[in-house]
Order: sequence, then structure tokens, then C-alpha cells
Amino acid sequence: MLRTPAAVFFTHAWFSPLSKWLPDNGTALGVVIAAIPIMWVVQHVRVRRAEDRRILFKTFHSLIKHLVEQEHPNQAIRLDRQMAVVFGLRARPFKRYYPVTLRILEGLRNDWSDLPDSKANGKRLLDEIEACDRRFEEKDLINRWNDPGLTSRHSVSLARLK
Repeated sequence: MLRTPAAVFFTHAWFSPLSKWLPDNGTALGVVIAAIPIMWVVQHVRVRRAEDRRILFKTFHSLIKHLVEQEHPNQAIRLDRQMAVVFGLRARPFKRYYPVTLRILEGLRNDWSDLPDSKANGKRLLDEIEACDRRFEEKDLINRWNDPGLTSRHSVSLARLK
């Protein structure tokens, strides 16, 4: 008598215990099988978020570098580039960096307001820093991060610098 592959499969010695276990645990097996793709998606999202944060971290530090350092040692920093960087730091992707961004900009504002050329072209950059400060205050973005060093009234200290 010829035995088909299916007949061999279903009469094999290991199938008998499985045929008794499967009806009793079918629901659990279904849950496990359904959970596997869900776990894969969760892991994929976690890896993607970590990668996005790493890229954002590098981009933030690159912007700060362009704000405070010269591109070439013999070349002055371009004012328009600095203004664009300050404007870019207000963007939503950098919201996790708002408190430190504000501290950096306040420090730069203190340093740059004492420079002799701050009365002319530098005033545009200082105005852009003030606009960034106002945006943070309007949106109350600082208090959302519960940074003890910053409050929504921090611009009072900036007003004294003018």
C-alpha cells in the first residue's frame, strides 16, 4: 500500500502528542503567532526613533557649531548664516533642545552685545535671538520641560541686557 506524504505526516510518532496539545492550546498559539509581527514592528519603531534622535543630535550640534565657529580660520562668520541658524533652532524637531538652546543664545547674546560692532550689523543677529526668545515664551515651550533654570519670565533678564 502506497502512503502519501500527508498520510506519513499525520501518522508520524511526534504528531500524536501535537494533535492532543493543539486543541487545548490553540488560543495561546494564535496569540503567540500574532504577537511575533507586533514585536517586530515595536522593535523597528524603537530602532528608528533611536536613529532619528542620533541624527537630530548631530544636526543640532552642527547648527551650534555653525553659529559660533568660523568655517575657515581666515574667514569671518557670516551674519546671515548665523541668523538662519538661530531661526532654524526654533524649529519643532529641536523642541527637546529648547531649554539648552535658550541658555546658549542668552550666553551668546551677553557676549555679543558687548562687542563694538553689535551696534550695526550685529544688532540684526541680536534681534533674531530676541525673536527666538519671544517664540519660546509665547508657546510656553520652556515650562513644558520643567527646567528649573528657566521660566516663562526669563526674558525679564534679557530685557536688562538691552
